[in-house]
Amino acid sequence: MKISRSLLLAVLFPAILASWSCEKNEMFKSESKIKKQLVGSWNLIPIPRTNPNEVWTFDNSGNAYLFREPADHDTGTYEIKTTLTKVELKIKDLEHFTDFATTWQVVLLDDEILVMANDHLGATGIKE
Repeated sequence: MKISRSLLLAVLFPAILASWSCEKNEMFKSESKIKKQLVGSWNLIPIPRTNPNEVWTFDNSGNAYLFREPADHDTGTYEIKTTLTKVELKIKDLEHFTDFATTWQVVLLDDEILVMANDHLGATGIKE
């Protein structure tokens, strides 16, 4: 009995530790909760800083609006899909900013910060 209890502890402890590792993911959130947090406007922090400023806006109806200074804009739709371990945001139907019409993984989302990343169309590296 002691051996099986020790074995169970030896297996569970690394699994729990791995789930609390350094990368923060939006786990165990419902699609409705994510959508409620996502609705609003988000200022993109450009990388490199020489890129023009962008604002992404999401509404309750599933529409996404992208604005890039000085006057470029595009309108599309979005869908949210959640699993136990990740949140995906799929942006579709963009006419001009087609590079952003893809599936993004939401890494962090709270009332002030939205961090998303993707491996754009299988290209090497991550686009943020």
